[in-house]
Formats: sequence, structure tokens, C-alpha cells
Amino acid sequence: MSTADIILLRCAGRLTQTQWAEVQKLAAEAGAGKARAYSNAEEAYVYFDLKAPRALGRDEVAALEGRVSALAGGTKVSGLALGMTNDLPGVSKGFPAPIHYVVEMDFAPGSEAELTKWYATEHLPGLASVTGCVRARRYMSEAGRSFAAYDLQSNLVPESAAWMKWRDTPEANRLRPNFLNMKRGVFLVL
Repeated sequence: MSTADIILLRCAGRLTQTQWAEVQKLAAEAGAGKARAYSNAEEAYVYFDLKAPRALGRDEVAALEGRVSALAGGTKVSGLALGMTNDLPGVSKGFPAPIHYVVEMDFAPGSEAELTKWYATEHLPGLASVTGCVRARRYMSEAGRSFAAYDLQSNLVPESAAWMKWRDTPEANRLRPNFLNMKRGVFLVL
């Protein structure tokens, strides 16, 4: 059992607006103050922001997986309880953010502390300083998987020279061999 700030439900396939409306109703039942959803052609990410951090058992997350799967027409849903490690306002705070960019990864054994420090002191603050970044957050799963999530004004922000500057720092390049099982996703707000 872990202490979580959010529940992330990853759904295979898109959610329709009708399905999303039904999923939102589950937020209150899950003790969430807010539900957020993002989708692309292959999948949807649904976040239940818990009102306060609390311990979540696997049974509780599995029950939500089943309910969301049923509401989404039987689509495969995998859920995770995530704890927030960083939450930074971006330089473009207050502007609309129709794009949600997520980078997931595991860390090579023994590199967790160094990578966590790098994220907190260089990487996330640097990316949050890029024009077009509205918010930068990082979460960790109980199993140690990292989820960096950026709310952006445009899908072009991660391709900008300013963004690439922070992706390709000497420290980032030195640490990159420790990034395992990386997955990137660009989503639109539902």
C-alpha cells in the first residue's frame, strides 16, 4: 500500500465525450477533488487528483480500473497510484494548455537518487522556464517508475530550441544511459 496524490488510469483507445462524462462522476467516489483526461489516437490518460494524499491499496485501484473499463466499452485500463515529487508553474502559467506531454521511464538500479535530484534541480525547472510551458509536474509510482507531465500551449513546444536546450544539457546527456523503458506521449485535453 502506498501514499498517493493521484490515481492515473491509462486506457487503451480513445474516450468519447460521453464516456468521459461518466468517468468524471467516479472522481467523487474515488475521493478525488478533480478529474482530468487527455487523449490521443491510441490511448487516454485519466488522472484523479485526490483531495489529500492517502494510502491506496491495489484493490482500490483495480476496482477503478474495472469501473472505467466498463464505462469505456470494455477497453483495457491499467491504473497506478502516483505520488507527486515536483509541481512547478510554467513561465506561461495562466494561458490555455490544450497539450499534455508525458515522459515515463524507469531508472537503472542505483541511479534513482541522482536522477531525482537532477529532475528537481535542473530538468523540471529548466523545462518549466520554456515559453509555452504552463505547468511541469513529476510523479513516482510505488514501483519506482517516473512520470514527468507537462501542460503546454502547443505540441511544438517540445520541439523548440529552448526545450531542446534543457533536454541536451551536459548533465542530462551524462545521466541518459540510466533511463530505461522510456515512453513519450502527446495528448489533447478532453
